[in-house]
Amino acid sequence: MLSKIFLNANFSKYIPIEGGHVLKELNKVNIFIGENNSGKSRFLRTLFNFDKYTVEYTDFSFKEYNIIVEKAIEELKDVLRETRASDFQLLTSHNRMKTIDYMRNFLIKRYVGFNNLIQLKSELESFINNIGPFNIDGIIRDTGRVDIDTLIDPNFRWRLEQIINKMTANLKEKVSSITDIKHSKLYIPVLRGLRPLYLNKSDSTNTTFDNDDVYHSRTVKDYFHSKSENINYKDLNADNNYKSISTGLDLYEDVRKHLLNNVEHRKLIREFEEFIGDTFFKGASISLIPHHEDDSLWIGINDDEKPIYHLGDGIQALIIMLYPLFKNRGKNMLFFIEEPETHLHPGMQRIFLEALQDPRFSTFQYFITTHSNHFLDITLDMSNISIYTFKKKEQSYYIENVSNADNNVLELIGVRNSSVFLSNCTIWVEGITDRLYIKKYLDVYQREVSGTKYLEDIHYSFVEYGGNNIEHWSFLDDDNNDDAQRINVDRICSKLFLITDSDGADDDSKQWKTERFKLLKKNLGNRYYKLNAREIENTLPKHIIKKYIQNREKNNDKLDFSEFDKHDYKQTLLGDYIEANVKNKLYKYREKKSSGTIGDKITFCKRTTELIETRDDLTNEAKLICKKLVEFIESNNK
Repeated sequence: MLSKIFLNANFSKYIPIEGGHVLKELNKVNIFIGENNSGKSRFLRTLFNFDKYTVEYTDFSFKEYNIIVEKAIEELKDVLRETRASDFQLLTSHNRMKTIDYMRNFLIKRYVGFNNLIQLKSELESFINNIGPFNIDGIIRDTGRVDIDTLIDPNFRWRLEQIINKMTANLKEKVSSITDIKHSKLYIPVLRGLRPLYLNKSDSTNTTFDNDDVYHSRTVKDYFHSKSENINYKDLNADNNYKSISTGLDLYEDVRKHLLNNVEHRKLIREFEEFIGDTFFKGASISLIPHHEDDSLWIGINDDEKPIYHLGDGIQALIIMLYPLFKNRGKNMLFFIEEPETHLHPGMQRIFLEALQDPRFSTFQYFITTHSNHFLDITLDMSNISIYTFKKKEQSYYIENVSNADNNVLELIGVRNSSVFLSNCTIWVEGITDRLYIKKYLDVYQREVSGTKYLEDIHYSFVEYGGNNIEHWSFLDDDNNDDAQRINVDRICSKLFLITDSDGADDDSKQWKTERFKLLKKNLGNRYYKLNAREIENTLPKHIIKKYIQNREKNNDKLDFSEFDKHDYKQTLLGDYIEANVKNKLYKYREKKSSGTIGDKITFCKRTTELIETRDDLTNEAKLICKKLVEFIESNNK
């Protein structure tokens, strides 16, 4: 995967804010966002079309070797300081003069990227040959050769040789596994579709359509005419190191050829059909049919066959963008996609981004232009995504790597502080960790227990109400309190399910919470659930919490969970419970003594939810929450 791109003269008008004319911090998914005419699409097409910029790969890092060499340099200079050996060369046993700074120059100051890994491999092999075997015979100084044993303790000399030889052996092992992974490239323009556009005038008897890819011709004419001979859009099965354009108009012919080909080709179509069925049609049996008489792709859903243009434009758009991914699995590919949100509901945008992260596409990297604020919202739940803003100033374009939660990004694309609830119902939770826990519980519960496939942002969405801010909403209106001027929740979202913590409501000092819970139950009925546990973290099973502590403590073989296993923590502040019942810890797990809750809740949440995989990782209360939520979502999606 590319981690940096060193921009050459073709990118002269593009200026990274961080300087250096380098696009840094690249990730699995890289999103380019900005207002119209900010240069993002032109930049995307330039990345696609030119091959002569240099790159840096995350597949190979010099960092670990940098540390080893820097340490060796400092140790050697410390030993030689009394001899005033500020500048020296080491003479090795095979009679070639070396300076240890040669390693520093090659490794530590390695700022230049490579066009491909073969070039990197060649330079590394040369480096290894020049270094070893590393046996120090002497030191060359201005006065001539000096016997190293007169300057360096033999034990130190031996240790230095061991350090360098171990490093080069490890380096040699890595280099031997390097193969050329120069990437092929595929560009998906905004001009895309599944339906042929022009009637075939040569056929006077039937209404047929010309299958020429006019979208491709238009795209090449507009953007790539000087390089069109390098674009091999027809043959998506070509070897690596090719560039292609996929508009969707060739999908009919491509599916037809695969279905009339050997087992492997037919298997690809079958797997793609299964993916479509699972993702969009709740596991229905799907068939893609190149319908001869209609000159277009038909789709069979169970026993019902219909032209694909009878499906929504959003489904067609996803098929256009995801089919090339399936077709090129296993290849090292860079995908350049223009505004994938076109025709896509926010829930479909989530499906698209999740599909890009599918393990089957582990060799892919993506560059995407967008105007969608929903993309930014969705990426908050995902890793491996980088966001870049584009701004035009005079004749230059400025690029900045930003946080996807940066409000300035929303302003850049014209988003204001308003929203529309597009999902069929909403789940209201106190804060971000409640949302992340319940989201993970629902994912596992639906997959392993209920067999349902309700999707966030399509069938339901989360709303974070912010703890005591619940006081401001009308579901706390009381018949005996006509003076309360609360926000009318029914005007915004009538179909909601509310979840609250119990949060020590049994304490005599918190009687007001008990009254609040009673009022919520009265007003919302079955659409309200109060946790039996004190907080959402208390719904985690013991084995997940223990695993998190063990992972954090790593090599701490003195950890003692005997007291932790004896007691129940359902109504106890979790930070206090861990501090009191896990012995011989190296780290603190309580936010602060006065609060007693778990420290760094978001990190704790992310690490523990990563450990939840099966139904056995859900407590009885977690399953009960999910059961109620699935019933609620189902009732609002009939």
